[in-house]
Amino acid sequence: MVESDGVFEEQETDQFCTAWSFIGQTAPKLDIYPNPANNTLIIETPTSDGDFIVIDAAGRTMYTAPNNDVRITQIDVSSWSQGMYIVTWFNAEGARSVYQIGVVH
Repeated sequence: MVESDGVFEEQETDQFCTAWSFIGQTAPKLDIYPNPANNTLIIETPTSDGDFIVIDAAGRTMYTAPNNDVRITQIDVSSWSQGMYIVTWFNAEGARSVYQIGVVH
């Protein structure tokens, strides 16, 4: 617990740490390349019985592949803004993998 007397001149800083927590089960590893991508991003999933979503830093959905029936997906990212994106893959058992990718032009 952090306590303060409520009187601040400019700032007050207190260090704290939290225990590591984990919810759910981690899915097998994806192969995502090139990273960073310029025109095309390739995502290889370990099985074809899952789906994935790519979101930008603002939380907007850029690409979805629900009920993905292929293991290798090519995504045209040439029109996407430069920056960081999050790829989340869910397998049939409900496990998920989360990756950060970059797009540069």
